[in-house]
Amino acid sequence: MINEIKFPVITYHVENPHLHLVSSHYILSKCTRLALKKKYFEDLYIISSDGNEYRVIEAKKKSIDWKSSGLIDLISFNPFLIIDLVFDQNYKAKRDVAYLQEKLLLSIEDDRVYWEDLEKREVFVKRIELVKSVEHIIEIMDNYY
Repeated sequence: MINEIKFPVITYHVENPHLHLVSSHYILSKCTRLALKKKYFEDLYIISSDGNEYRVIEAKKKSIDWKSSGLIDLISFNPFLIIDLVFDQNYKAKRDVAYLQEKLLLSIEDDRVYWEDLEKREVFVKRIELVKSVEHIIEIMDNYY
């Protein structure tokens, strides 16, 4: 199913207002052993560039990613892993611009540390309020995050 997703994407968890921009499938196919153990990918929502939303229910370890894991990662028993994401086959939603605008504005309100520069924040908010497509929101996020 991950091959159906149009990248870049926005990811989030329902209980956490922060949105994350993910540029490629490559990034979503890796995580640390600790992230897998803490079930980071459980109930992760992915909104693709075309507005389709997918729900990840589980991540399964395929192998250790020897290229991405450094010596410290291996010594600390927290190497990078190559994973497969398991999607909820019964869940697929279409998200519009208004939904993403609302989520982004909530995310900005919650993350005051990142947005200490009020001028930068105000320009970002104005640009987000004027967008007309999901792809444009992703493009703006890419320039600011």
